[in-house]
Amino acid sequence: IIQEIFQLFGMDCMVRCCIDSGKLDDLILQFEKEEHTDLTKSQVTEKAENVQKQEIELLTQIIELIRTGKDSFEKRETDLLEDIKNYIILHLAEEISVQEIAAAFHISYHYLCHFFKMQTGMSLGSFRQQKRMETALRELCTTDKKISDIASECGFNSSSYFTEQFTKLTGMPPKEFRKQTEKVCVHDFYTYEDILLAAKYESVSFLAD
Repeated sequence: IIQEIFQLFGMDCMVRCCIDSGKLDDLILQFEKEEHTDLTKSQVTEKAENVQKQEIELLTQIIELIRTGKDSFEKRETDLLEDIKNYIILHLAEEISVQEIAAAFHISYHYLCHFFKMQTGMSLGSFRQQKRMETALRELCTTDKKISDIASECGFNSSSYFTEQFTKLTGMPPKEFRKQTEKVCVHDFYTYEDILLAAKYESVSFLAD
């Protein structure tokens, strides 16, 4: 039964999260000391029923302890993921390596790569590139900044490289994109995909003022 409980909640949570291991071991030992016999209907006495109730209570405590630890770890993972994303966004204009990001959060390079890919479905590099493009899209729609300045602020090494990547993504160079979206009102809650969609339809603007 104990093995099945571990399988149900995942051994991963045993290894990586802060479960009170001493308390867990004590409960399991207490559970294993109980007499476990197959009882027929005629053998189910009041004493046997009491033993079963005690076993159920112990199992309940074991499951709750494991579940609490797993929930706690999942919350920590969610917080870590958001912190990593915010860190990348904060340093978009910089060429920070994955090793430097890992060092900033005191975690290993390999764990960071695996964790981020598992949580988001994309690599750190792909996420950073997407955020750079998203920021550039917003800047082109909402400001009159020079395209070269936008490219620099978003972390692109040169205007030509930015134009090349931007055209590949949107199907049009930055200057044309800006002209196409000059009447589109872009709100903060719009996603990357929302802005790209708006650019494709000259007659459509989302929640325009």
